[in-house]
Amino acid sequence: MFPDLPTLHGFEPRLAGVGAWSDHTPFAHDLVAALRPALLVELGTHRGESFFAFCQSAQQHATGTKLYAVDTWRGDPQAGFYGDEVWEEVERHRSEHAYGDFAWLLRMTFDEAAAQFADSTIDLLHLDGLHTYDAVRHDWESWIPKVRPGGIVMVHDVSVRHGDFGVWRLWGEVEKEGAGAFAFTHGWGLGVWRKPGGGPALPPLLHALLRGSEEERAAARRYYEVHAARQRLGRDLVESRKGAKEMEEHLRGKLIASGEAGAGALRERDEARARLIAAEDARHAAHAQATRAQERAAAAGRVIR
Repeated sequence: MFPDLPTLHGFEPRLAGVGAWSDHTPFAHDLVAALRPALLVELGTHRGESFFAFCQSAQQHATGTKLYAVDTWRGDPQAGFYGDEVWEEVERHRSEHAYGDFAWLLRMTFDEAAAQFADSTIDLLHLDGLHTYDAVRHDWESWIPKVRPGGIVMVHDVSVRHGDFGVWRLWGEVEKEGAGAFAFTHGWGLGVWRKPGGGPALPPLLHALLRGSEEERAAARRYYEVHAARQRLGRDLVESRKGAKEMEEHLRGKLIASGEAGAGALRERDEARARLIAAEDARHAAHAQATRAQERAAAAGRVIR
């Protein structure tokens, strides 16, 4: 029922856990591999979680995609304002992973960047800028003409309804226009829309999302929700071990300083810690095995409870 997805065979994002987009990196990886877009543009990059997920997939699957990230890297009233340290971090990641030959950072406003792209040329557009209704409506109206007929548009934060966030309102208007729209509800919500035209052919993944049955759509949501949960568990495990190691080094210094009695306590502590790590590894392995089974079941259209 569901296509053979690259993430079924293992995927770990090189950048995750630094923003609100981590849960959607598996879908980004599969989408770029399936769509193989010639031109991908992202509006609103911040620390690069989404953009570098696209880059990683393009690199690993040799899609030949040219990618552009547009951002001032100064912040906004919703995300907060910051200095050049975020821009430098993003540029460093781009360089370290050899994305420079096919991915570029455009440090400018969205309106300034729009003039650099001809109409009907973008295959995949990701909107994730200022999230007020007026701002996202302006971005939509300015950039949809840049997308080719049959091209794909992704819109983040379609489920957020607090404060002055208004993406949900725009997305409701898009859905009312008819077929060609799908939304993930986890990870603050991610809308996927296909611009009318461009012929009927779709990669199997997009066909399942945009033209599939309710059962197929539910299976897709479940698959990516489970995958996101598994990745969060892995990140949490890394962070807990990092914290434990820092505490261990602190205590080790104190115990060594206390002499022979401290050395005995240190050995006992190390043995207890080894047992704890072994138990933790076993628990993590069992959970990973169970979630992998859930992923495969969801991809096949079944649900394991």
